[in-house]
Amino acid sequence: MRIIYVAGPMRGIKYFNFPAFDAAKEHLERSGDWDKIISPADLDREVGFDETAFPDDYDWIDLKKADFNLVDAIDRDVAALKVCSAIYMLDGWEKSKGAKAEKALAEWMGCKVLYQTPLKDGCTITNEQGGKQSFIAARFDCVPPVVLRLLAQCLGFGARKYGKENWKQIPMEDNLAHAMNHINEWNLGDRSEPHLVNAMARLSFATFQAVESGQQENVYIHPEMNNV
Repeated sequence: MRIIYVAGPMRGIKYFNFPAFDAAKEHLERSGDWDKIISPADLDREVGFDETAFPDDYDWIDLKKADFNLVDAIDRDVAALKVCSAIYMLDGWEKSKGAKAEKALAEWMGCKVLYQTPLKDGCTITNEQGGKQSFIAARFDCVPPVVLRLLAQCLGFGARKYGKENWKQIPMEDNLAHAMNHINEWNLGDRSEPHLVNAMARLSFATFQAVESGQQENVYIHPEMNNV
């Protein structure tokens, strides 16, 4: 089963942040990606805890007055997390000892880690050894080196034949048309020239032109990034 656990801050937030956990559960249910969503808010409710039974001016940090057994809650949460294949981190998780511990356990078990708000370039992350550094979303190590070499060789050939920036004088629509033509020739079985590499070069030109014209963001933004 695809089971995901919701983790996030609770103490110090009104109603112990249960509404945020409920909203996250609804969001994950609507996605249809999970067979089961486990929320610690629901686990607490199952043992009789009622977050609405407190006055608005309650000290939401104080667990003793709430008659809440933290050790029992930790046992429940850890047991629940151990059957999950992923964990969903609510905003503010990095300020919560419990959420950070749950994230560490999930990573230790090899679970997929998802974020309510994806990490952005420049934010500080801490690795398993405690080392801190800025986060970068770009994964140049994921670009197959042979593909990068082929593209560079293609561009080098084009620069020698037509001039280094000749492609800037070609409309984006033409670059797209040539890319599609190269792909079609490849699909038709023509191996007389490196059609896929040529298509990739043309698409790189068209992408740059789309960014320059404002039709494409200059950073990669996908609608499913919250789920990855």
